[in-house]
Amino acid sequence: MSDNNEFQNIKIKTIKDPISQWGELIIPDKSVNPEKNDKGLRVLGFGSTYPGYLIIEALKKFEKKYPEKINIVGFATDDATNPKAIISVKKRIWRLYSEKEKNELVNKVKYSALSFGIPCYTGEVKNIFFRELLKEWDPELIIVCGLGQKLDKTILNYPVFGIYNNHPSDLRKFIGSGAQPYEGTMEQGDTETRLTIHQVSEEIDKGKIVGMSPPINILTENGNYPEDIRKLHDKVTSVCGWMALDIINEALKRKQQGQISPINSLDFESGFPQEIRDKLMEPVFENSKKRFFIDETKNRHI
Repeated sequence: MSDNNEFQNIKIKTIKDPISQWGELIIPDKSVNPEKNDKGLRVLGFGSTYPGYLIIEALKKFEKKYPEKINIVGFATDDATNPKAIISVKKRIWRLYSEKEKNELVNKVKYSALSFGIPCYTGEVKNIFFRELLKEWDPELIIVCGLGQKLDKTILNYPVFGIYNNHPSDLRKFIGSGAQPYEGTMEQGDTETRLTIHQVSEEIDKGKIVGMSPPINILTENGNYPEDIRKLHDKVTSVCGWMALDIINEALKRKQQGQISPINSLDFESGFPQEIRDKLMEPVFENSKKRFFIDETKNRHI
């Protein structure tokens, strides 16, 4: 155990994973968020890169507003800066970022979790160390966005309300499954895509489709695909925080009604206000230095 702290103003402890070749558990001191309690729906997040950050931020907003309704018990993320990490860096979106950018994104996710009092795990998820951690966190619901590790039955069967992945392509059309969804979509010549929420299964991106985002324009003002795939990544995954809160609300409703089971179908699309639908259909502004952003709290009661 170590008290080394790479995050200013956050008191933490780190526990190296003794089994995996990489990763650690980072535990923030209770003083970081003394108001955080153990009430409500127990939610665990898995994710990385910018959409992983968006998921944490959305869940934090919900818990901050309704601390008695949900409890974010932990967050597991990929450490793309660790050369020992087996997370398919060379296949996934990570390959397009510089080492400096990777470091910034990894720390952005970790800081977002730790600054709210959420423990963060950066190692392998298919080993005894994490299985014991899973039991300790005891999640009722798991939300995934951008994790580079395949999940096993121990994890898949654990949460009573299910485990759901945000995948940035239209899986209903069998387009863009796997590690390079944007390339798969462009190879089909599609001008629009959607973000798919599906139950996670042992086969990658083959779980039951729960619902879809509204259509998202993936062309630039010139009618071409953007040269920088990261622009598509930012835009398509911008809705993941919004849709994560829809999942939370549905799980809370089921829990209140005593319906303890996974969510098989959910109408995400109709919940988006027209203003956001219109924004999603705007062209990709390739030269903009700002990330495409959707406020998941806009025009809705979370």
